[in-house]
Amino acid sequence: ESEAAEETVRPDARPAEKTAKDNGGDFKKLKKLLREVVTNESDEEGWMMLSKLGTQLQKRKSDFDVRNYGYKKMVPFLESLNLFEIKEVQNKHNPGKILYVRLK
Repeated sequence: ESEAAEETVRPDARPAEKTAKDNGGDFKKLKKLLREVVTNESDEEGWMMLSKLGTQLQKRKSDFDVRNYGYKKMVPFLESLNLFEIKEVQNKHNPGKILYVRLK
């Protein structure tokens, strides 16, 4: 018997601290890759674990690093792109939160 997970969808209007920087002219390609990965790897409702997105990005673009775009963490970088909804799921049986993304 499992208890329902607590979900929080992060606000769409949350302002990013800065806009992702174009790095080496591959910014449009990166946005396309992000869309493709989430489209192909998401569940039936369009959600994908953020950790899985990171893993898939490393496999497909091994030199990807959010620091190359002016960010220290993945979530602020993704928020700046305005492509994704982000939700946090807290499972009462596990510490911490699991982050999920899906295309807007």
